Amino acid sequence: MDGEWSSTEGRGAAGQAVEAEKVSNRSSGLGWGSALRILLGAVLVAILARGAILLSITIFAHSNHWDLPSGAVLERVLASCQVMHVRRAGVDSEQMLCPMRHAPNDFPEVLRNALVASEDRRFFSHSAVDLRSTLRAVWHVTSGDRQGGSTITQQLARSLVLRKEDSFERKLLEAVLAIRIFSILSREQILTRYMNVVPHARSMHGFDDPARYYFGVPAKDLTLAEAALLVGMLPEPNNRDPNRHPSEAIDGAVAVLMRMQAQQMISAEEAENAKAQVSRRVRNQDLRRGKATYARLEYRPYRDLALREAHANGIALGKTYRLSLFIDPGFQKNLVTQLCAIAGQHEAAGFFMRPSGEVLATAGGCRYLGKWNRAADIGRSIGSTGKLFPLIGAHEGGIGLDRRVSTRPLRRSGWPREASSRCVARRSVSLKFALDYSCNRPWAAVAAHLGPRVQEIVGRFGLEPPKTPALVSLGGIYTSPMKLTQAYASLRNGGALPLPRCLAVAIGPKGNVLGVPQSVAETRAMTPATARAVLDDLRGPVRQGTARAANSPHALVFGKTGTSDRNVDALFVGVTQDFAGSLWIGNDNPSPMPGVHGGGAPARTFSKLTDFYYLRLAQARYERSQEQKEDGPLDRFGGYVPREQTIRQLAMLGSMLAASFLLAGLVARRS
Repeated sequence: MDGEWSSTEGRGAAGQAVEAEKVSNRSSGLGWGSALRILLGAVLVAILARGAILLSITIFAHSNHWDLPSGAVLERVLASCQVMHVRRAGVDSEQMLCPMRHAPNDFPEVLRNALVASEDRRFFSHSAVDLRSTLRAVWHVTSGDRQGGSTITQQLARSLVLRKEDSFERKLLEAVLAIRIFSILSREQILTRYMNVVPHARSMHGFDDPARYYFGVPAKDLTLAEAALLVGMLPEPNNRDPNRHPSEAIDGAVAVLMRMQAQQMISAEEAENAKAQVSRRVRNQDLRRGKATYARLEYRPYRDLALREAHANGIALGKTYRLSLFIDPGFQKNLVTQLCAIAGQHEAAGFFMRPSGEVLATAGGCRYLGKWNRAADIGRSIGSTGKLFPLIGAHEGGIGLDRRVSTRPLRRSGWPREASSRCVARRSVSLKFALDYSCNRPWAAVAAHLGPRVQEIVGRFGLEPPKTPALVSLGGIYTSPMKLTQAYASLRNGGALPLPRCLAVAIGPKGNVLGVPQSVAETRAMTPATARAVLDDLRGPVRQGTARAANSPHALVFGKTGTSDRNVDALFVGVTQDFAGSLWIGNDNPSPMPGVHGGGAPARTFSKLTDFYYLRLAQARYERSQEQKEDGPLDRFGGYVPREQTIRQLAMLGSMLAASFLLAGLVARRS
């Protein structure tokens, strides 16, 4: 019995040992599993927390809590040139910024790479705000140390909307605006706009102007060394100006090249060659290698019209403000150049606007000395361009242009003579012939026949008609190129008289919207059918009549010449599919200009401006088509899905939900 007991006891002890070992093994396995689950849970919680933070920031940024541009107003700011006006210590300064002045293809790959490597190396991977960089920068600002941390998107927001100052409030507003911008524009669009407006040396903006100033070439022709030099001048370009501070300029360029090499954008050999080239050219003051010139855009006549518009709309502008304008900078520059070319010893003015009212460009001469703008403020005879009004009356009264009218002179004192030799040589002509070749006598007869009716038509356009109806077609209306353009623009606006608009939105010093001009109901000047018929009639003078010089191979031009009595004023007013415009030549002291007439320099200049506009438009369309060809099928598919920001928010929300479900499952399994 004792033996049996002892044997049983021994077996019990062995069993306990085995059981203890199993328990130990299970405990060991449970520990590893618990550690893995805890680690996975921590990762999921971190992902969940980060997603929640980013989503909350995005929602908060898009809320109505901020008095900042958003929606259509922000889109206009991002697409429009602006005048930035600042007053410090009683001194006013003003600059012009145009975020879309140059297209993406106008900036070379070496410049893009240098900029991203130096300013925002994670630009193509992070969103609008880099949390790490922002928190680090805020910490340094609060501790009194200046430290950069803004993404390119944030810098774009600051350049276009905010003023530069070191404060937590500005950093916060900058981040909010960056998130809003990121929801509207792609990264490529953001980068292009930034390369157009980044503050540079000598009060220049963007990279094209500095490229022309320092190297004599447009930005698209920059070499690696030149791109590194321009980027290396940021963020204090005046203190790294190679003409004033050569050592600092070289150091900045070398730093950019080293970053590009570290990020494998260039090879070591390319970096060394560029460093040597920068050092040699800066120290020898041998920077300029091209003949391209830099000239500031003359925008002041346009700005002053925008200021008038702000005042008329009750928009109060303080010491610091930004005016987003509808101006087309390339067209504006070309208009001023062309006016200076044709003015000679006289004066010239031009005004161009879209049929819907947005003003493309305006200039009152090649020298702007004050707020008085000939394009908007003079009141001069419009000559035969006034034939527009009896032409409208003829269509409304059922008078066909095939009707023949006598060319016998109307002998009344003070009336202009018949200037067209083609008309004098015929006893009678059709109204169409009289329109094409600007015969005065037939259209004076039509205006006299219409009587008060033609005066009423003139009044529809906000113009003062002459007391004698027949003088409407003979230069009896006195007004400005702006008013004349407005009248002709109605032919492309369905017969409604568009209101010229220069100002899109006014922004305050902290990004606050000071005001948006109120939309005003357009005045109906004629029916759409009449507008189409009159526009078709005005093709004749350009195709075969007195305005043949206004023809363009790139667009259909409709229009009318005008020359007042004794050649005191010479005008052409034209209409294309996209704009209407008028050009005037004269003297401030009205006096004859022998040999100057509307079918000469004004018509030729309109043709050149039309060529410029439509050639540029065709080039932009071609570049867009080439970009689409280079896109893959997935890129083309992107055009049919929502914006990138929407996808990102949905993906973030999906990740948060998935992480929540996984975390909940782990907790349930653990319990």
